[in-house]
Amino acid sequence: MEVEHPSDQSMLQNDAAEPIADPYKLQSNLKSEGIEGTGQDGKTKSSLRIKYEAEKRSLEKQLGSLEEIRSRLGLSQRKMAQLLMVDPSAWTRWIKDPDKVPPHVYRSLQWYLELTEKQPQWSPENSFGPLTQKLNQKIDEAFSGDSSRLHQELASLRHEHEMKSRQIAALQESLDEQSQSFAEKVDNKDTALAIWKLFILLNSIILFFWLVWNVL
Repeated sequence: MEVEHPSDQSMLQNDAAEPIADPYKLQSNLKSEGIEGTGQDGKTKSSLRIKYEAEKRSLEKQLGSLEEIRSRLGLSQRKMAQLLMVDPSAWTRWIKDPDKVPPHVYRSLQWYLELTEKQPQWSPENSFGPLTQKLNQKIDEAFSGDSSRLHQELASLRHEHEMKSRQIAALQESLDEQSQSFAEKVDNKDTALAIWKLFILLNSIILFFWLVWNVL
């Protein structure tokens, strides 16, 4: 299902309906309200920063404070931090000093509230509730199935490796036995040849002495 983004045609129409505020007029209005156009560090604020802070105050009047928005959504401070993808300490800091809330936070919450009105599946109870838990459970089951299959394949490969190792060991043992048998045969042939040579030598000596005896 195609999800409409909160910044769709309705948002564009709302933005088109509201004229862009004059930053100089905003600055004069802020000064008249006792809000100077300088930051806490004493540096002069840019016209865009003054414009965004004015829009933030307008959204704050429209939507309420951060705690009021959190209460409306029914979320804890930790869940709100997860929703905005910020550290929980940032939420605590913003609650203590609303002036430190970045303007885009209110804009994001405005879009989220409008999104949940048009697309209920994006509401907090679905984002952090049973629907997400079921989705996570299905993901876990899928990964669990893949993990079991991989374990089985790994066990099969290990078994095959052990069988190959045994075959190699058996071939090595057979090769060693054949080498030893061949060495023994060579030794036996060498021994027989040496005996034969010794026999011939003895016969030659006997024949030599017999010839000498007969001649003398």
